[in-house]
Amino acid sequence: MERYRLIPKKFREEMGVNSKIESALKLIRKHGMLSLEDMHTYQTPAVDIENLVDNSIEHVKGKSDLQQALLYFVNFKMIELNEILDQDEERKFRISDLFGSIHISGDGRVIGRTKPKVEGDEGINEEIMRSFDISLKLIVAGQIIPAINQLNKEYNLPHKFFSELCCHSKLIPQERIELTSRGLYLGFEFRFAEAIHLISPQVEFLVRNVLKRAGIITSINEGGVENEIGLSSLLDKPQSAEIFGEDLHFNLRAIFTDPIGANLRNYVAYGLLDDNAANSDAVVYAWWLYLRIIVMSLTPMPMINLVITQDII
Repeated sequence: MERYRLIPKKFREEMGVNSKIESALKLIRKHGMLSLEDMHTYQTPAVDIENLVDNSIEHVKGKSDLQQALLYFVNFKMIELNEILDQDEERKFRISDLFGSIHISGDGRVIGRTKPKVEGDEGINEEIMRSFDISLKLIVAGQIIPAINQLNKEYNLPHKFFSELCCHSKLIPQERIELTSRGLYLGFEFRFAEAIHLISPQVEFLVRNVLKRAGIITSINEGGVENEIGLSSLLDKPQSAEIFGEDLHFNLRAIFTDPIGANLRNYVAYGLLDDNAANSDAVVYAWWLYLRIIVMSLTPMPMINLVITQDII
């Protein structure tokens, strides 16, 4: 198929190249589906998280008011890049490290390729994402969900409370308070499928807006038409890691934009989330992470320090 694409477009119609490329794509998708059918699943041993659940409940239980309880809720430990890298370093060498891998979606599409692991590799790779996913599942099942249940037992969490919360955050413009507050509220109703469709675009706006305030160009101009670039390209900008901090930057990439991760930004934007994926652990963690950013923006130690510079022309 790659050779077909080398043929100039002006010759493709008369040679029937476009139809051959389309046929090749259909065959690739078909073989992707067949390969999924041949795959086997393996159940890993269960992990006892009873103590983690009990500690999480105690962490948010019996606070003086809802504001304090919410602050404790968002202060569960975020997944840290260094811990993930340490797990990757400690892992024993495997034969599979010598080879790359192909990642296939549930509908047979190739959604990512990873290169062989070599010494000195940097960036997000398959093992890092696997370690991230394990940590994410533990946090969601052992901390976030039990804590939500406890907060719902003790407090009334109306939509109005989250509207007022958003009103006081410098990260949220007045015209986005309703969308943002509703997304946050829906999480406490366990309506994560609805919440992620509201929150994912707001995360992209937040990243873009923070970069703009730091004086970074977030758009491209082609032929006199200016278009904003997507979240993946925004997070790929060298200044992003410095502005958002190493851990938050890693979390945003791993959850929202990495092809071999949850890739929630693209899955939401292109309508690829099904019922299961829309209620996955990654969605719950994404909701909690965004809530954490907003709540922490109201404290003396916010996760994102806004630096307002001159307007971008």
